[in-house]
Amino acid sequence: MSDAWVLGQRALREGWRTPEALLPTLFIPLFFLVVNVGQAAKIFPSASTEFLYGQGYGAFQLPSSLLLAASFGTAALFLVEDIEGGYFDKLRATPIPRSSIVLGRLIGDGLRLCVQAVSVLVLAIALGAHVETGIPGAALMIVLGTLLGIVTFGVLTANLALRTKDAATVQALLPLAYLLIFLTSAYQQPEQIESPVIRAIIDANPAEHVLRPMRELMLSGYDWASLGRGFAVIVALGLIGIPLTIRNYRAVYR
Repeated sequence: MSDAWVLGQRALREGWRTPEALLPTLFIPLFFLVVNVGQAAKIFPSASTEFLYGQGYGAFQLPSSLLLAASFGTAALFLVEDIEGGYFDKLRATPIPRSSIVLGRLIGDGLRLCVQAVSVLVLAIALGAHVETGIPGAALMIVLGTLLGIVTFGVLTANLALRTKDAATVQALLPLAYLLIFLTSAYQQPEQIESPVIRAIIDANPAEHVLRPMRELMLSGYDWASLGRGFAVIVALGLIGIPLTIRNYRAVYR
């Protein structure tokens, strides 16, 4: 694990050296937060909208913005750069576990996503949002969003990188990951969605089961059953996705 941590630190330093690639990942979630609040705040006034618990619509939208921020993983793109530049082959020649090469990228991406989520949360609070469960709840929201970003978007794009070894292909397929965010109850409560087909899709979406406890932490308080379900989904995705990524690496580079 120490090898993966060292490679994770390297991945994090790469990100800080390219701020032009990081700034859009912070701007876009905030942009959608401001635009969505501007469009829907009058439709869902805090005084008469029960599911807002007296807060503004921005508090309802903040968890969605945190998940959107978590979807902007860069592990796959830097992984492809390593492959194309030959550094990946140098790592394979070193006496480190092969899993550390992949895990290092995911660790670095996770640390960056965590910092990004904190930035979005702080700016949203500065704009008037309020976390009902305080600092512990805010920390849980950040952990949930970051872990989901690692085990879904990070793992998915890393698999694409290992299979295609092409930055253009990975970049072209990245928007598909955003479907996980938009196919959730990002804009209104699930009970308000009339289409049974859409509701079934949302209920089957892993991101939805992470979004709900985040929103409860933001608006109403602790729901331990919902929170446990969210972490269970993340653990299940991690147990499936991370070994699959390592297996793909070994299959491609054996």
